[in-house]
Amino acid sequence: MKSHTRNGLSILEVLLALAILGVSLAAIGTVVSSAYRNARRAEMRSDANLICDTKLAEFAAGAFGKPTSIGSTPVPEDPEWQFEVNVENSQIPGLLRATVIVGRTQNTEQNVMVMATRFIPDPDYDPTDPAYQ
Repeated sequence: MKSHTRNGLSILEVLLALAILGVSLAAIGTVVSSAYRNARRAEMRSDANLICDTKLAEFAAGAFGKPTSIGSTPVPEDPEWQFEVNVENSQIPGLLRATVIVGRTQNTEQNVMVMATRFIPDPDYDPTDPAYQ
């Protein structure tokens, strides 16, 4: 009796292998897409933190003049970002509380907003003035 040996794959085996490959590629594509979105969001948050720290340091150094609140203003180095500064009296005499908010909400798939607060000296503070005591 002759034994019959196969020399290849059947069409069913090829179709099954292609189906497994297709499902695997779809899953990998989803993971890569998610990783890209997360990396982009982290990059944007890092940029926002850098801009926020820079604007807060500029504000504390007096680059904007007398410490007063500033409404939403484009960042000159990158106009897609906006910043605003809120200044208010703190509970500590002689110090103002400055809060900088940086955001990017236009022309982007993800909104990012970062806020930082710093106490800065009040240039109008006079420790001998009875109004401050």
